[in-house]
Amino acid sequence: MLVKAIAALAAVLAAAGAAVWGSGSSEPPSVQHANFESGDLSQWRHRQCLPERVSVGSGRPAAFDGRYRVRVEVRDGDVEPETGSERCELVGPRLPDERERWFRLAIYVPSSATPPDSWQIISQWYSITGGSPPLALFNNMGLPMRWSLRTGDSTKTYWRSRKLARNRWHEIVVGVFLSQSRSRGWVKVWFDGKRQRLANGRTRMHGRTRGPVPGAFITGIYRDPASTGTSIQYMDHYSVGPTRKSVMPD
Repeated sequence: MLVKAIAALAAVLAAAGAAVWGSGSSEPPSVQHANFESGDLSQWRHRQCLPERVSVGSGRPAAFDGRYRVRVEVRDGDVEPETGSERCELVGPRLPDERERWFRLAIYVPSSATPPDSWQIISQWYSITGGSPPLALFNNMGLPMRWSLRTGDSTKTYWRSRKLARNRWHEIVVGVFLSQSRSRGWVKVWFDGKRQRLANGRTRMHGRTRGPVPGAFITGIYRDPASTGTSIQYMDHYSVGPTRKSVMPD
């Protein structure tokens, strides 16, 4: 399963494409958006999802910004063919090395939302060398519902959200200096418009934030195959840029 996932992502990153995310440049001239306003997934580099589990729509909930948002879903026993795992994810921009990047995304928490019964990743800064991603946003187990930014193997936690209010969109902005060096790499977080204190009590925390081979920003649902029930997520307004103000103007 892991070998399939690595091969699939490597092929995606090697392929040339016209997607907004897909220029391949390590130095974007300005902020890049993937906000579904085209009414489809054409702004994304690739998807790793069963076709019937992802849809772009304008119904409830209303989009965070504009008209359209995306809905992804994973059910018991789903096997995504490229990776052989339980996931429905969209593949976004490549991750450069020794560069600062800011990622903005909005996720809707419906009134019916329940926490997962095992690990569940909702965004990841993935490396095609395989194994756990250096950085991932988790939907935490247990109540109250929270998100946390951790290493993929959960050995290091950078940030944990407050209790998530339901029936509303939440916006998270993550600043990352992408580096294999634990002393040079760093993470900063803004949540619902407010700068966050991280696990070290400060607003910046150092750590290894990129693998040895270029990877990609991936978002959606990737969960433990032992998970039960159906996982659903609504997402909108993805942006990546070289500075916080480029994706989150004051």
